Amino acid sequence: MEMKRRFPTEIADSEKIFYLTCWGGQEYENDIWFVNNSDETLYYVRPCSGGFATSDDDVIPITQSPDSVEYRDVKPGEAVKIDTYHIVYDSDFVISFGVDVKCPSLGKRHFSSGLEKGSPPEVGLFWKPLPEEIKDPDDPDALIDPGKVAEAYRISSGRSLAANAYFNRGNLLFGGDTGPLKTCGLQLVTKSLRDGQHTDYRFLDQEGVEVFRTLDLDRAMSFVSGLKAP
Repeated sequence: MEMKRRFPTEIADSEKIFYLTCWGGQEYENDIWFVNNSDETLYYVRPCSGGFATSDDDVIPITQSPDSVEYRDVKPGEAVKIDTYHIVYDSDFVISFGVDVKCPSLGKRHFSSGLEKGSPPEVGLFWKPLPEEIKDPDDPDALIDPGKVAEAYRISSGRSLAANAYFNRGNLLFGGDTGPLKTCGLQLVTKSLRDGQHTDYRFLDQEGVEVFRTLDLDRAMSFVSGLKAP
């Protein structure tokens, strides 16, 4: 495989520390690139893709050559070509595009795209940590009770959610009407994380101060339910 290195003009959001993407290639081909979106220079990056195809009852394995290329001193923001995907010849194969990486903070690690068929990868391999859930100040090993946070807000603000207010999981999941929250002085701010695998739910007061935050839909609903006066 021909070795290629480049500094792309556009980098994915800062959530993705390492990721795979596609640029260029010959006709019917896509070059697969590993992007170092960290702030470290990587000691090395070694491509190590593999996969298989099936023919009747036979399984045909594919592996990358053991004498594959090695890229050394991969700089922050730099991309290196790790493989090529041919949209005709490779479309019947189930392929996992992978790399072995060595860097100062993680040591030696293996990352892969997971087994996919029919398309080149656009995937995050390693992510920044997710926001931490709020701990219970009286028990650092436990998460804070959303209902108690809502009760404390009701008492301190003197505002509550109407008992007959219609607000269910769909309002959180699908961006439905969050207007009922405004009656108690709150706004909901959501953010999709890790390519839609997680949602960050943040409840802010009228000054923009965070009252409650969670990545868990059930905990978010428990907080909303707790806003209703008993």
